Amino acid sequence: MDDGATNHDRYLLTQRDLLILVITLIVGLLAAVVTGLTTAVQTNPALGFGPSIALGVACGVVTLVMTGLVVANRLHRLVQ
Repeated sequence: MDDGATNHDRYLLTQRDLLILVITLIVGLLAAVVTGLTTAVQTNPALGFGPSIALGVACGVVTLVMTGLVVANRLHRLVQ
């Protein structure tokens, strides 16, 4: 008969880790979309449509990574 301790050892990620990943992904995506759209709209008159979209996507990706790192770190410390 399996108990919770032996079943827990079989998984690479626990439920707590998966919850941290999901929250990090949601917060990071929201921040990336807002940053990307804001950057694209503000730089459109100066750079044109194509470059402003590219710059918005680049800013969104950077924001996604940085926000993800910060949120995951804080949640990991909070849950410990």
